[in-house]
Amino acid sequence: MTDQMNSILEQTIMLQISRSAFGGTRKVNDAHVKVTRDEVEVDGVDVIRRLLPKSKELKAITNARGRFHRMVLDFIKVPSPFSRGVYAIPLAAVEQVEDRLLAYVAEELDLIDAFIEVYPAQMADALADPTSLAQSRDFPSVEDVADAFAYSWQWYDLGLGKLKTVSAKLYKTERAKQVAKAEEMFAEARVQLRSMLLLILQEFREKIFSETGEKKIFRNSVLDKVNAYLATFELRNLTDDAETQEIVTSLRQLTGGLTPDVMRSNEDYTQQMAQQVGDMAGTLEGLVAGDRAYNFEEEVA
Repeated sequence: MTDQMNSILEQTIMLQISRSAFGGTRKVNDAHVKVTRDEVEVDGVDVIRRLLPKSKELKAITNARGRFHRMVLDFIKVPSPFSRGVYAIPLAAVEQVEDRLLAYVAEELDLIDAFIEVYPAQMADALADPTSLAQSRDFPSVEDVADAFAYSWQWYDLGLGKLKTVSAKLYKTERAKQVAKAEEMFAEARVQLRSMLLLILQEFREKIFSETGEKKIFRNSVLDKVNAYLATFELRNLTDDAETQEIVTSLRQLTGGLTPDVMRSNEDYTQQMAQQVGDMAGTLEGLVAGDRAYNFEEEVA
């Protein structure tokens, strides 16, 4: 293993997150399914309905989880070749992530309490609505619904010291697997940094640049993704990517002290900034041209 790949393992630790929630969907009985195209068999169609489609409280829990993962984990984690729900976190960010996990769980508990409080009334409304196709057996008890929500995590490293004392042969086999995963992590870590920044810059420029001179509306969140990326870049730059570091330095100089109010009050400057952001994106496109494609649309959505 090269020093660089060994460094990836030494500078990261695994975070495994387990989560569950109220399964608020049910399959619609085939008797209620109407298929308008003759060539489609009803037996080949499954229609799913949501039990509480109007529940703002239930949606708030789902949205909070998605927001936490998009704006915290996705901007801190390093690409991991492990199973879904397992994240490679830079050691320098462990305490920050732990604090945010604790804060998020406290937030989620409040949201769950708010949902549980209105659940009986929302269940009654659904049962009273003939268009909902709801039946009383579809709805768990309040206690079961509360127990359905869970969010937990644990940290672990990839050390194989104990295994080495058990079997030298098995240790060698597992060590080879670990090397292969480290190679994959190293290759994807740089791709992630570049690809994510490219998408963020392209989206940012689209929000602030007007091809026709039409006045743009700058929302308060216009800088959120840019700031989140800049705040965690050094934590995740485990491959010492000097080219991307240079772009990040320029981006920090460009956006330092920038606020949506400043952008609204000085449109000429904002349009000039859009040109510079476009130039940075063009440079990044050249850097990622030879890299393996990496899909980050969901992460920065």
